[in-house]
Formats: sequence, C-alpha cells, structure tokens
Amino acid sequence: MRHLIEQTTGIYSGSLGNSSFMLENGFLGELESRTSGRTVVTKTHGINFKKINMFDKVILIFRNPYRCFLAEFNRQQTGSKTERALATSFNSKAWQSFIHRQFSRWEVFAKNWLTSNLPKLVVHYEDLEDNLIHELRRISRFLNVTSFESRLSCVMKNTEGRFHRTTGNTNHVRINPYTPEMRDRIDDLISKTDKLLQSKGFSPLHKNVNKTIFL
Repeated sequence: MRHLIEQTTGIYSGSLGNSSFMLENGFLGELESRTSGRTVVTKTHGINFKKINMFDKVILIFRNPYRCFLAEFNRQQTGSKTERALATSFNSKAWQSFIHRQFSRWEVFAKNWLTSNLPKLVVHYEDLEDNLIHELRRISRFLNVTSFESRLSCVMKNTEGRFHRTTGNTNHVRINPYTPEMRDRIDDLISKTDKLLQSKGFSPLHKNVNKTIFL
C-alpha cells in the first residue's frame, strides 16, 4: 500500500516501525518523523488509543480475514514479505495459537479505529485488486493530494514494488487450513465487523475470497 501511495503522490511514506530493512528496500521516508512534513502517510499496526490519537486522519485497509490471516502467518513464519510458510506449519500448534491471537487483535483493531473520532477512509484490499486506479483516486482525494494521470499510468506498470508473494503452484493440491471451529469464529468476526463498518457508513468486507492454500 505504501508503494502505491508513494507512486501516486510522489511523496514519501513513513512508519512507526522505523525499519532499516524497509529503508534499504526503497522506502526513503521510513525513518522520518510523522510530524516532519516530508511524508504523506505514516503506517502503523497499532490498535490502542495512544497510537490512534497520534494521528489527524486515518486510512484503514481491510482485507477478508481468511486471506489476511494467511498472509500475516506467512510473514511471521518466514520473516519475509514475499516467502510462503511450509505447508506443515498449518498443522502445528503455532498456527492454532496464531489464529486465536488474531481473533482478539482483529476485533480490537476494528472497534478502536472505527469508533475513533478521526476522519477516516476505509479501503478494501480486494477493491485495490479489482479497481486499483479508482481506489488510488479515492485515497488521493482523502489526502488532499492531486493524483496526476501520468503518475497513475506509471503505477499500473509497477503495482507490486519489491514485495510480492506468489500465489503458489497451480499444479499442486489446494487445502483449507482452517478447522471448522476456526471458520465459525472467523465468520462471526466478519459478521461483527460488517455491522460496525456499515454503522459508520462504509461497505462490508468482501466475502467471495479463496480460503485455501497450495501444497
């Protein structure tokens, strides 16, 4: 997302993480203070009100939790934004513990950010996949930054940046790593999130997503 916003606006993005790895991989605003005036957005995964109240407005990126949890588990297991966890990892206690942690974290994230008094824009990850230019224009308007057509044209030529996780070998067998109990909990989480989103005037989560992984 940061890559797309930087490409669209021509302005650095920052992060509360201050990661030297991200700096070395092209995010030159990574170590900038959020108040420096040199960045257009600052990324955070924070969910407490101390972090929330640091900002004047917020862009919230929502992804269907079935896919969101898989992506984050891949990142935590591999330490990489592009590699995939071993298939055996999804039969481990680490996967089960991870999922149960994500249930409570997701719920707190959605509740705290969506009920905050900050001006907010909700962007669905799946909408970025389906209609990227439209979503980038929405983001630019929210940030009060002009999105030049020439820049948007360049974005379409480099949508991934340096961090892209492959979808897997389509010749391999798909499995669903979620147990029936996990699916029940996630479906309930989706229902609660949808109610909260719609109560604030935003569209609900996307439902038609792939819940499987390749072996």
